[in-house]
Amino acid sequence: MRHRIPPAVAGQIETAQKEDKLCILKGRLRDARVDGDRIHVTIDPGNGLPPHHLNIGLLVNCTGPREALTDAPEALFRNLFQRGLVRPDELDMGIEVTPDFAVVNQDGRPSDFLFAIGPLLKGTLWETTAVPELRAQALQVAQALLAHDQPSQPDWAQETPANHVEYYI
Repeated sequence: MRHRIPPAVAGQIETAQKEDKLCILKGRLRDARVDGDRIHVTIDPGNGLPPHHLNIGLLVNCTGPREALTDAPEALFRNLFQRGLVRPDELDMGIEVTPDFAVVNQDGRPSDFLFAIGPLLKGTLWETTAVPELRAQALQVAQALLAHDQPSQPDWAQETPANHVEYYI
């Protein structure tokens, strides 16, 4: 299996946690400021729980780049979200889809005409960029489309110069 932590490293992490040398917290970093030779940190765990206030010597932010698709600056995503045609996945790293990759709208209903594959499913499938994965996803979407007698297309989906948006990945 890919992306497994080596057992020796896992042991070091476990030991550091047991010895209170390492604390792993889930939440959003709300504030971090220097306080002498320490760092004062506020972490919001969400779900209405009170924030953690820490005075620490070292902070390692492992969140990676901002991934929230709902904050994407691209007109295509803004338009899809504003119109309620898509909704974010549980982690807001992609678009929520059904098992056959039909896009789920803001009301929780799967679309008959919008499907998503590849990087748009990062929050659901994580690794979804390799050719074998994309090929399998595309096949599944093609089978779902062929299963419909005549997929209906709403009037607004007709391509016209007014609603045409080019998007490149």
